[in-house]
Amino acid sequence: MEAILIIAGMAAVTFFTRFAMIALLGGSVASWVANWLKYVPVAIFAALVVPGLLPPGKTAQAGPEALAGLAGLLVARRAGKVLPTIVAGLAAYWLIRLAVG
Repeated sequence: MEAILIIAGMAAVTFFTRFAMIALLGGSVASWVANWLKYVPVAIFAALVVPGLLPPGKTAQAGPEALAGLAGLLVARRAGKVLPTIVAGLAAYWLIRLAVG
């Protein structure tokens, strides 16, 4: 029961903060804010992906994660879409892991 109340509380806070901004701004924002917001998904994706590609030590290594990230980067530059990038990175990672053992 406690978990349900916590989830409901988080949902309410999320809803009301978003609703308040929409109501306050009337659904429109300045053009510079709209331009800035276009970069938020890319920044979030990078923040989620990059730590998994780098080793925990201080020196960079060309392990399966880094090579799969490189494959994903090449597909991202070519396709320009997130889903093919993720699929290519995962496929490269598993193929490298199967090849290396």
